[in-house]
Amino acid sequence: MSASPAADEQIKQGTTRERLLETAIEMFAERGYAATGVDALCRRAGVAKTGLYWEFQNKVGLLNAVIDQVVAEWVDQIREATRAAGEPKDKLDVALDNLRRRVSERPELFRVLLVVLAERTQVDEEAREALRRFYKSAHAALLQGIQESVPGVLPSDELSVSCDLILAMIEGIFLRAQVCGEDDIDRLFRAARSAILLMVKELIANAQGQSILTGKVSELFSKASGGHE
Repeated sequence: MSASPAADEQIKQGTTRERLLETAIEMFAERGYAATGVDALCRRAGVAKTGLYWEFQNKVGLLNAVIDQVVAEWVDQIREATRAAGEPKDKLDVALDNLRRRVSERPELFRVLLVVLAERTQVDEEAREALRRFYKSAHAALLQGIQESVPGVLPSDELSVSCDLILAMIEGIFLRAQVCGEDDIDRLFRAARSAILLMVKELIANAQGQSILTGKVSELFSKASGGHE
């Protein structure tokens, strides 16, 4: 499947680097990494091969830049949601709405990650490291967003595990969309919203309960200490 004439024209309006990145995202998602030749990629981007080598050194360098581009777009979506006005539930709705829209508007971004996972992580340490950067960046943005929405309440270690689970859940929804289509994607995002709210509520309840218990223990020790003076 090739890009539409309108998409090709839009690509060719950017800088050499932007054109190569956007074309690589499309072609890697369509054909896979191994099946995408440098000649064909440069032709679609309207760039000489020397431009690719100047910007990225080689095809592997281009792939790593593509992963970083995808990471930046995902993380920007999460951060945009955390900066939104409103209650924590409102911010969660903004985040999930953005991600849901991305499934429909830019499915190639997720397919690129699947291509890298399937084709490159067993043979390319740089590709593995690029995916690790993706997970770390997305995790950090999500963790920061929740902490800012519920400041001074949630224990970092438990919240970190919850963020891992939230990311795994969202990735699973994206994977299902690639395999089964988008017929029930809205239902899954609604279920994800409910699950995330339940997780955060439980963390808050546990943290508040621990705080009350700590306060009572501290009070008892204070009284005991005062009694011996």
